[in-house]
Amino acid sequence: MPQGAVNTARDTDINKYKSFITMDLQTVLRKSNLADGSGKGKVYATLVRYSTITTDELMRYMLQNSHVGAGEARRVVEGLLEQFRTFLPNGHSIKIDGLGTFSLRMRSEVEKDKNGKYVLKNPRIDKVNFVPDKRLLHELSKITFCPPMADLTNVRHFSEAEAEELALRMLGNASYFFVEDYAIVAGVSKATAYRRLKQLVQRGVIAESGSRRRKFYVKA
Repeated sequence: MPQGAVNTARDTDINKYKSFITMDLQTVLRKSNLADGSGKGKVYATLVRYSTITTDELMRYMLQNSHVGAGEARRVVEGLLEQFRTFLPNGHSIKIDGLGTFSLRMRSEVEKDKNGKYVLKNPRIDKVNFVPDKRLLHELSKITFCPPMADLTNVRHFSEAEAEELALRMLGNASYFFVEDYAIVAGVSKATAYRRLKQLVQRGVIAESGSRRRKFYVKA
């Protein structure tokens, strides 16, 4: 498929999802390693994530309905990220109206030194906390969910036939997917997912596109 056709398909796909409050999110069933009351692994549902939108892609979608130039948009985004890097490490939280509040989380062991004073041992920042804005939560509450598209609670062997069926099903819901997305839905390692996808490409079932560093899969 020509690169231009892929970009058109991706743009169409993104435009379809812009009004996310009308989306029906896809889910899969998984089984926890922790036993429930019956002594078996607890079954739970997770969302299917089809892709990760990069900064460049996000700006391109933003520019579709804006008169701002690409260079100016990039400077704005990079300026915002620079403020995050400046204020968060200095003990500030950052609140973006309509989105939420960001702050750093520290972890550290605490022990007494030879003088009996408490000291930190191996202090570190291990996470950026995010508390969503109430308006965002209100919009997200309108989302509906599809029945599980896959039951991964008893997956033991990921056959080539299953790999083909899943790839075509995912491409029926979106115009492309990444190997990470495929591995999550299939419930297999990234290496296994890549091996199966490579076989499907060689057979002409699907095609790969994008760059070497950011490869994605589309309909053949």
